[in-house]
Amino acid sequence: MRDAGEADLAAITQIATATGQHEAADEAYLGYVRHVMARGRFMVAERDDAVTGFGGTIRIGDGAGDSGCARAGAVCMLTDLFVHPAAHGTGTGRAILDALLRDEPRRMTFSSLHAHALPLYTSFAMDAWWPLFYLAGDTGRLARPAGWSVAEAAPEAVAGLERDWTGADRTADHRYWAAAAGGLAVVASLRGRPVAAGAVAMSGAEPGITHLAVDAGRTGNSRPTARSAAPARDPTPARDGTPAKGRGHDFAPARDGPAAQDRGARSGAAEAGLAEADVADAVLAVLSWLQPPGGSAQLCLPGPHPAVRPLLRAGWRIKEFDLHMSSEPGLIDPRGPVPSCGLA
Repeated sequence: MRDAGEADLAAITQIATATGQHEAADEAYLGYVRHVMARGRFMVAERDDAVTGFGGTIRIGDGAGDSGCARAGAVCMLTDLFVHPAAHGTGTGRAILDALLRDEPRRMTFSSLHAHALPLYTSFAMDAWWPLFYLAGDTGRLARPAGWSVAEAAPEAVAGLERDWTGADRTADHRYWAAAAGGLAVVASLRGRPVAAGAVAMSGAEPGITHLAVDAGRTGNSRPTARSAAPARDPTPARDGTPAKGRGHDFAPARDGPAAQDRGARSGAAEAGLAEADVADAVLAVLSWLQPPGGSAQLCLPGPHPAVRPLLRAGWRIKEFDLHMSSEPGLIDPRGPVPSCGLA
């Protein structure tokens, strides 16, 4: 076992392709691997001088800007674990996990349903808690929620909002997401107050919401803290100082659609917290703001997330799902943020 480097990218791509990760042939995949290498830890396994598998981890939470995961309060996310089919049954996956997760009690991953993956992760003290749905659909079928606006912002401003709300410094991730093809950092506001912020992809292979944080102190899902109760930051202007692609802070005229039927009475931005319907509306607001080629977009949502039902009623579909597995429940709130399937 050893840390991976630039010279291993060809072998990593070959293993990923051999295990069915067809996107591994794209330059975007290499950019993702480089990001995990820089942001966290990426290791390869070698046997007879040949790379036979690889795995990666990042830290989410305290000290997220540092490499590795060993720090109190941080959550260690397993981002990748792939073993070449020819090396299956040799203990390679277990050796990689042992090297990456040793002395990391707070750990999580999004597992495929592969027959080898589930028992392996379970043996490393990660239990399955809920499904992570990969949803796709037509943004034109989503109505604009009343009172919401969405605007592009600098990734540093979005990272600042998320840091204020959650305590996690995701600046490196937001810069990475915004720099990707079609990537934008966005802020969603309810009656003028920012309550959700994250990253979207306007084009490319996977247009849609990449990651969306919500102000947990203003939702009904957790109690406000001193950090989340601080005055909200004003989003800084877009990188060129103008609204993104001609869009201002408000929507075009509202579009009617099936999702509008799912919104009822809500408390608004009351200090007692946002209703779950408002958390769902944050997702609908961002999706309806997008203008992806062909109108189709996608995102990953935890099964219990309040936006799942309105999206399904609007004709969106679940393409597939992974399982959220972790050492304890609650490492990710399944009813608030929209996690990145690769970086949470």
